[in-house]
This record gives sequence, C-alpha cells and structure tokens, in this order.
Amino acid sequence: ADAFEAIQSNHKHANNNNNNNTLVSLQERLQSVMHQVDSNNHGCFVKTSSRSAKDYADLNKLRDKFNANLSLLGGDESENAKMVAMSYASMQLLRMPNAAATLVVLQNSERIWHDMKLALAAQEEMKWEESLVAREGIDVEPDMEFRCFISNGKLVAISQYRHLVHFPRLVHNREMIQSALIKAYENIHSKLDAIFPENDYILDLAIQLDASCSAASILKAETLSSDAITKVWVVEVNPYFETTDGCLFSWDKDKDILLDVDGSSDVHFRLRESTAKGCSSLIYGPWQKVLRNENFDNEDVLENGKGEVSLLFF
Repeated sequence: ADAFEAIQSNHKHANNNNNNNTLVSLQERLQSVMHQVDSNNHGCFVKTSSRSAKDYADLNKLRDKFNANLSLLGGDESENAKMVAMSYASMQLLRMPNAAATLVVLQNSERIWHDMKLALAAQEEMKWEESLVAREGIDVEPDMEFRCFISNGKLVAISQYRHLVHFPRLVHNREMIQSALIKAYENIHSKLDAIFPENDYILDLAIQLDASCSAASILKAETLSSDAITKVWVVEVNPYFETTDGCLFSWDKDKDILLDVDGSSDVHFRLRESTAKGCSSLIYGPWQKVLRNENFDNEDVLENGKGEVSLLFF
C-alpha cells in the first residue's frame, strides 16, 4: 500500500523519485525481478495486477518510433497505415529497459493513477491487493492480439483487439487465426475452470508469428505459411463486465451473443473488414499531433495520457 500510495501521490512528478525512500526501495525490488525474468536483455512488459500504463508515452520517443515504423509500410501514408504505425510504436514503447524507466511511465499514466486511487480508497472497507507484474518482452504484431469472451465456460466470441484498424493480413488469414485461437483456448481453459463466478471471463490472447512476418506484410492480403504461428500467449484475464471494452462487440446490441442466449456451437469471430474513416480522431490529442507531424507544446506534455479510451484498442 505504501508503494502504490507513493506512485499515486507522485503522479506527473517522476523526477522526484530519488527523494522518496519508498519509491527508491520499490525501484530496487522491481529491478531485481526484471533482471530475473529478462535474462536475454530484451526488456520487460510491466503492469500492475489490474492494468498496464499503455496510455502514456514520451511524446518525442513516440514520434521517432512512429516515423520509423511508418517508413516500413511500403510508402503507404493513409490514415489506416498511420494507425498501424502508431500501434507498432506504442507497443514497442511498452517494453521497459529497466525499473527506473518503468516507474516514470507508471507515475505518468492516468490509468495507473486512477487504479491506485480506487485501491487506496478501498483499504478501509476491504483489502485490495495490487502487485507489479513483470514478464519478458516478446515480439507480437499489432494485428495478432485478440479479446475472447467466455460465457459459462464456453468460448462464444472473439474480436481483434485493436478494433479501429483494418489489418489486411489478418482478414486474409482469418480461418487460420481463428483455428489457432480456439485450439489455444481448448488447451488452457481447464486451468481457469471455476476461478470466476459462473465461469464467465474475458481472455486476451496474442499470437506470436515467426520473424518473417513483420511490418512489411501487415498491410498485404497474403497467405501465411502453415508454420507461421510459433506460439499463442495469454496476455491477461479480465472480468466479464461492461467495464471491460467489448472491442467489435457491443455489450448492448450483442448481448445475446455474449451471454450465449441461443446456445450456438459457433464462435463469433469479428474483424474490421475495411478501413474506418476518421478513426484517428479517437486517439489522444497529443498523439494526433504525431500523426499529423505537428509540433508539441507544454500543454501537450501535461495532457499526454488523457483522452478517448478507444485509443487503447486502436
């Protein structure tokens, strides 16, 4: 509780970490764990036990990563291509090199600040335990993350995670991808049996492709080789509530599907079949300036990490 209170109270003031003994101790402990899980020095993905800090990024680093990734997309500078490049950039910046950099990101994230505020407020009524979770960074393509809906222990629906973006490679290989996701769920669901009320939960999965599948092919409707999928990873498990984003499913309009009212044996698999005009307007204001190649000002720095929640699923 002391560590998370320090993160919450030091929000937007990460440069003061050296003056806070609690944060110094936390940084040392976190660095030790990161060293253990990242034996290959690939960097770590670090999150709290509730959420990650994917809403914050150093704006100059984000711009550099964005431009580098856009250059790999074959000269395509359409709105959709820019959203793909932004997806690559934001994912790459979530790979933390060390504990010091991790704490800077956590302390600048509105998501983490909000979660810590709720956790600390709940201490009087209940013990809300929060942890920092570190895992070795792996290379996952932006089109290869998925949100899976499990109702009463049954996989009923799957959506692409970054639902504002059209990924031609994903759409072209939908049957292969769907089959891999269903097989992965069948292999792991017994480990989650009876953990959640009514066996309802939302499972985020990521497919790791071989090294030949990269930014050069993500916008191409080309068939993947039969051995392109090297592994399916569990990213996290989320509560089966409307507070968990439905991606391409609506908790209101698609209630019958998500609650498996019809008892269908089919798994509903939704992808964005074509580009979504105007989708870039739903990302954070300062991040839109990266897309438009505009200069930042002091207000952008203060507002970085505030904006539409849809950004988290672009």
